[in-house]
Amino acid sequence: MVIYVFSAENYLLRLDGREICKDGAAHELRRDGVFIFEALSFMPRGARFYPSFAAKLEIADGRVKYASDCFVLTDFGGGNYEARLRPYAVYDGVTSNKTAEASFETGYKSYRAEVRETFFKYLKIAEEYPEGGREFSEPLPDGLCGETLSVIDGGYKKTVVLNGTADGQKYMLLTEIGQGSADAIAETVFECLADAIEIEKDADGGIRRITTAKSFNDMLKRTRTEVAEKRDGSYVRVSGGFSYAKRSDEYPTELLPYLFAEAVGAGDAELIAEYLSKELLQNADDVFGYFGDFFAVDYPKYSDAPLNVLAFKYANGNAIKIKYFEFEQRDGKIVNFNLIN
Repeated sequence: MVIYVFSAENYLLRLDGREICKDGAAHELRRDGVFIFEALSFMPRGARFYPSFAAKLEIADGRVKYASDCFVLTDFGGGNYEARLRPYAVYDGVTSNKTAEASFETGYKSYRAEVRETFFKYLKIAEEYPEGGREFSEPLPDGLCGETLSVIDGGYKKTVVLNGTADGQKYMLLTEIGQGSADAIAETVFECLADAIEIEKDADGGIRRITTAKSFNDMLKRTRTEVAEKRDGSYVRVSGGFSYAKRSDEYPTELLPYLFAEAVGAGDAELIAEYLSKELLQNADDVFGYFGDFFAVDYPKYSDAPLNVLAFKYANGNAIKIKYFEFEQRDGKIVNFNLIN
């Protein structure tokens, strides 16, 4: 697998603060990841390159999953691609907007954190002193708005806290800045999207515990609560569970497949086990892999559709793919289910 990333004439591309190619030359990528490129255009006035816009490539399993519109992407098969920056004239004058910023110091170094917006939003953290220091970039969710930046001093490390809203929920990203790190300027240590987010600080002022709550607009009106604590430098889930405003037995047994599907979508392992027969319960851990990453479930949109057939909806690029599953139940338990298309 190799992706050749080409700059354009009069353009320079930087990755993680380092120049990788310019004036039509190419840079090779041979690993998975989300890559944020800064495109700098050459300006005769001053005879230097100036930041113009940002571009993103997302590579997973040796395939390009996403490329910003400023790239012309060619797939040669076998995991081999060319990603060519569009000609200068197409994006002449396009600049990145700064929507939030914060400055801080750690030891003898000074930093600036910014949220930048071009074709998407991303967090950028750069060393301002010493001059020409390292940089860090992190892509942010689509639809993020109202973002703010703050800095928490947690003793020997500082944490950049980004708050905002996306998809009607609260968003939080924690990025730690270490002192004297030879490898990386910063590291993302926690990210969440939830209806409610609460933090607890330790004696040094750092964040020691994070509690999140996410509500589901489903038949049981469930809420998932999770608690993460910082242990050995990382945030680890230590507890969590579901609460419900309604009960399963409030609904007729014909709706059991729908209740089961909503439990799978929410990751509610306890109710999944309650809905399955003893025979299927032995393979309960395989349920999530069988149904995959669907974002919604509904009844088929045709007349006389039986209640034991459900339409699972999956994101497929800009389209929606629907898979139909048939369920069989007996004595109030699901005893079988199969893909029927």
